[in-house]
Parts: sequence; structure tokens; C-alpha cells
Amino acid sequence: MVVSVSPTWFYVLSERPGYYAGNYSPLGAYAVAFSADFDDALRRRGAPRMLRFERTLRDDPVLEVSLRALADDKPWSRALYRLVWPLGRLQEIVLRLQDHWTMLRHIRGKLALPTESDEEHQFRIPMEGDRAKEVMANLRQSAAWEDLDLVVDALKQLGSRPLLLSMPIAGVFFDRHGITREVRRDLYYERLRQLAARHAVPLLDFESSDEDTEFLSGFGSHLSEEGWKHYNAALERFRRGAVD
Repeated sequence: MVVSVSPTWFYVLSERPGYYAGNYSPLGAYAVAFSADFDDALRRRGAPRMLRFERTLRDDPVLEVSLRALADDKPWSRALYRLVWPLGRLQEIVLRLQDHWTMLRHIRGKLALPTESDEEHQFRIPMEGDRAKEVMANLRQSAAWEDLDLVVDALKQLGSRPLLLSMPIAGVFFDRHGITREVRRDLYYERLRQLAARHAVPLLDFESSDEDTEFLSGFGSHLSEEGWKHYNAALERFRRGAVD
């Protein structure tokens, strides 16, 4: 399993609720709350993050009550969670069966696959005046660090050994605005390495290409053609078991 990481998740500080809602999966949410694949510690850590996006829970009282009970983690809340658990577990099973049926219909050609779109979202990176300080503050306190930690923890509990594969920061662009390579190393690369070490998973962060203007397209939200060559080579090494 490869987890592709983008530095923009961390230095553009935004919850982006529309993005979350657009990618929201009821099956995934119920799996976090009720599946036996995950331990209670992960459920309790994940619940507050999911509760921040209330729009996805408006029509799902079973899931909302369960998440609030998990986040609270007091004796009466734990009792409430155990009371609701059979309903949540049953709903997870139903959603999983629906997912399998939908996939089967795709495989048999009964449903049209989504069409590709050339539309890309370009992140706006504010860098005028004190905005460089804002970007550095974002790197320190972004909730995406906790989200990535949860993802890796969940994958490990599912029996996967994920590879963290991160694009480099667009170093030349950041150099021009006073965010030095040393600062980038401390606030991003080193923190990413600490997360990988904590979970004992391999990491390729391409820090050596931080100031390579050919690696990224624009100011860093997408790989260039040259960057994709590096990614393809890294993925092949990982496939062959040559990445520790």
C-alpha cells in the first residue's frame, strides 16, 4: 500500500469541508466506528476528527451518537456506545454488502465508470508580508498531521505495510519568500520522518530534490513529467521489496 503525501496538505491551513464531504464514504465512517479491524484507541482518536464535519452526519443519528460517545469516552458514554453498537455493526455489514454489489455491477459492465476531468484545483499560497510566517505556523499546527497519523495507524491495523511517498516542497519558490531549506527540513521533512519512524513504515520524501525546479509543476501542488519518472522508479523499487 502506497500513501501519496502532498506538502500542500500541511502548509495550506484549511479544513476544506467541501473536499471531505465530496470524498466521504458512509462505509468508511461506519468501519472506523464499528469494525472489529480497529482498536478502541483509534476509534476514540478518529471520532473527534469526523465530528468536525457535521454536514456528513446530519441524516445519520446512529453514527453521530456513536461518534460523540467515542469522543467523550466517559463511563456513561461508553455504555451508550455499547448500546448502539449492534445497530452500527449491522449497518456496516449492510453498507459493505451494497459496496460489493456495486463493484460487481461495475465489473460486469452494468454501470458506467466516472468520466475523467482535466479540471485541476490550484492551491493559493499566500506569501506577501507576514504570510510567510502564516505558512510556517500552518506547518506546525496543521490537523493533517493527525489525519496522516490516523491513516497510517489504520493501515497497520489492517495488516498493511504502507510506504509513505511524499513530493518535495517547491524549495526555490519558498527560498524567495524567506522560508529556508533548514526551516523546511525542521517543519516538514523531519516531522514526516518522525511519523514514519513511530509507525515503523518506510518513507521516501525526495528532500534531495527540494530545490530541483524540474521535479514539480508550478509551485508544488503537482508533479512534473520529470517528477513522475522519479515516482515511477520509487514505486517499482517498492514493488520489488527494495525499499526499507
